[in-house]
Amino acid sequence: MGYIRKLELPEPKGENFAKDLIEVLKRHGVEISDIINGGIRLHENIECTVVSTTTPGANVELAVAHTLRRVPTGFIVVNINKAAIIYDSGTTWTTAYIYIKCDQNNTTVKLLIF
Repeated sequence: MGYIRKLELPEPKGENFAKDLIEVLKRHGVEISDIINGGIRLHENIECTVVSTTTPGANVELAVAHTLRRVPTGFIVVNINKAAIIYDSGTTWTTAYIYIKCDQNNTTVKLLIF
């Protein structure tokens, strides 16, 4: 996915400035639209990480390592291999780990940590 290049505005001279400015803004609007319509990927557009893990047992705390280098604000269950509830264990999260529990044994889960 590409990045939008620096907005190059016309010099504010003469009668055609407004017309030239509108053309530049239209062109950049099309570029932005192409990027958005090409697909917004979470891992490319927000500061997050995806982690896969298996819970050790029912209601047993699990430390899940992440690479955000800051204390996360939450997580979303992206995929899970059985009917189960994943929840915050209550232990304070750190810049390296979040702490979760699961109400089922040996549950494989993929988390989006943000």
